[in-house]
Amino acid sequence: MSASPPSIKPDGALSRKVYRYPRSGKRTVDERWRWARSVAEFVERGRSGGSLERPKLQRMLEYIQDRPVDFVIVHKIDRLARNRADDAAITKTIRGAGAYLVSTTEAISTTPSGRLLPGIMASIGKFYSQNLATEVMKGMRQKAIQGGTPERAPLGYLNQRRFNDRRDVRTVTVDTERAEHVIWAFDEYATGEWSVTRLAAELEDRGLRIRPGPTTPARSLTVTGLHRLLRDPYYKGVVVFNASSILEDISH
Repeated sequence: MSASPPSIKPDGALSRKVYRYPRSGKRTVDERWRWARSVAEFVERGRSGGSLERPKLQRMLEYIQDRPVDFVIVHKIDRLARNRADDAAITKTIRGAGAYLVSTTEAISTTPSGRLLPGIMASIGKFYSQNLATEVMKGMRQKAIQGGTPERAPLGYLNQRRFNDRRDVRTVTVDTERAEHVIWAFDEYATGEWSVTRLAAELEDRGLRIRPGPTTPARSLTVTGLHRLLRDPYYKGVVVFNASSILEDISH
């Protein structure tokens, strides 16, 4: 049966497929590909290629060692590994299983130069990842120094994004729905008549809920969360970022 081209997920998720062919004597790589059929697919969504500790990756490596597989197909090599050591470990396992690594977007041959490509791509991927992290941290620190809020705004505030003369401006504004509860909590706790546990229960009764996130629903403020809130220097105008404090002129 002819092998059908491997599919690429429209959302860009990393997809790995393993292919095999009916073993009936020795065949060339081209013959193996011609008779290959998909036997398993491992999709790892939202996982960085910077670590080997990925459930689907480990499952795939176990799969090819337990079953006869001829091809391991990935979308891009740097999504498989982003450092030379991990690339070497993965490649060794794939070759040890008698399989070939195939990329749907990059040409990999079985020649010495072709075998060098995965290592080069992994090194480039590592550089890109580390450089991106450095630039992101630099931007966040600079924003804190300038008196901005580099991370998600705490309870009682909202991150706001707007465009001004085609510039992406990100600021923080008061969350009118929750700010009154936060102010009330500080005022009441300052009287010395409330324990954190009782105050958290009262806030829940008053209807305070932490705003939902991309993957988390709205929920009540826990005792631990309230204790952290009452000690957060942000509420007195101090931004703490990367072990450094910068006074921020905030209008509460």
